[in-house]
Amino acid sequence: MNITAFLSREIAYRAWAARDGSPRLRYLREFEASQWLSPEEVAANSLESLRRMLTHAVARVPYYRALAARDGLDPTEIYSPADLARWPVLSKQDIQVHSDELIAEGWPADDLQPDFTGGSTGSPLRFFVCRDRRERRTAGMWRHDRWAGWKLGDARAVLWGASRDLPRATWRRWLRNALLDRCLQLDATNLTPSAMAGYLRELHRCGPVVLQAYARSARAFADYVAARGLKAPQFTGIISTAEVLSPEDRQVIESVFACRAYDRYGCREVGLIASQCSEVRHLHINAESVFVEFVRDGRPVAPGEPGEILITDLWNYAMPLVRYRIQDAGSPVLGNCPCGRGLPLMEMVTGRVTDFIVRPDGSLASGIALCTYLITEIPGLAQMQIVQPSLAQLVFRIVPGATYSSADLEALRARAERYLGSDFAFTFDLVGAIPREPSGKYRFTVSHVSPGWVGATSEAVASRHARPDSRP
Repeated sequence: MNITAFLSREIAYRAWAARDGSPRLRYLREFEASQWLSPEEVAANSLESLRRMLTHAVARVPYYRALAARDGLDPTEIYSPADLARWPVLSKQDIQVHSDELIAEGWPADDLQPDFTGGSTGSPLRFFVCRDRRERRTAGMWRHDRWAGWKLGDARAVLWGASRDLPRATWRRWLRNALLDRCLQLDATNLTPSAMAGYLRELHRCGPVVLQAYARSARAFADYVAARGLKAPQFTGIISTAEVLSPEDRQVIESVFACRAYDRYGCREVGLIASQCSEVRHLHINAESVFVEFVRDGRPVAPGEPGEILITDLWNYAMPLVRYRIQDAGSPVLGNCPCGRGLPLMEMVTGRVTDFIVRPDGSLASGIALCTYLITEIPGLAQMQIVQPSLAQLVFRIVPGATYSSADLEALRARAERYLGSDFAFTFDLVGAIPREPSGKYRFTVSHVSPGWVGATSEAVASRHARPDSRP
């Protein structure tokens, strides 16, 4: 038994939850139980939660009250997913334009917790989440982390974000992390050999049970460990998130770290959407928290057919997001998982794809991390894309927003130098629109350097570790 994990789980967390009045431990118990309900019970509960959210939205949210009056929408007349077809889809642009109208009337101002995302399309978005929804999000994430072998109180590591943006270290924060969070933060915007050597030392020292990482960052770290013949940390699982986990990346990651890789799908706006269990076949939808639709031409698709993914957050009553177009595609999966859980199943068809940016010194910066840290909270940017035509050059393609000014450009330049360094020749081009890829997706970072740069090492590592089934 790990005595530190035991003390964290059984004493520190319980004491903190009692002092803070946090319901997340109760929510975790509820999620642990509800995942074993029958598929019919899960579907019925999810539909009831959807009706409650729609009723609340029409009664208290100006945006949805106006839509209901205009289109004759009745929340009580939702008996199946097909009945949602009359409700309009919510786009990122709708949230940007109607942010104030999407907030529930009379909601306490101190319970409107602001959040930001750059999204995979490079469109900055500001939204609000109530405290109770955050508690449910955390509990839901914990449940899915347990599928990868983690338990409350266990140490974990995350390879994402930027360590320079973590809250300033204080003894209180250090104590909280030591007793409660037990999280080792590793910077995905700084994937240099020396940085990864330091990450490896810290992982061996701290012994986290799971590593949660952007898919491409996990692959880059696996390549680093394998190419040098280094001893890999021992994890019970690698949780891959935010980017598409390709079969090749999965094979290398699982082989190098000798554990399963668990794909996960979510977004900052609504939290966890779906995860793989130990069967690592399909993704289980987090049905107690989000209502997921797969539609084409406005109607639900059949199992196995691709459709646009629409998400309704079932618990963010402060700022309801109903039928939110997340700009990904997926398909519902018919049948039940051998694991026995009653949660519905899905597959991704298209997801977020970003390239690494290669700095002139050869180090890598995660494209998905840059998407988050470069453009959020710069109000005048409607959309942006970074193109790397050569090793020392970066072109920022910017769609100006309604409030764009030169101050926004200066803020972007300062952030670019902060996260990418000052060795690049930066070019800033104002454009009317950023075209989609042939697949229909936007790409936030497009590097003409990284495929060859990263690929040489990756191909060598992949061939060295390839085998028919690398999962233990």
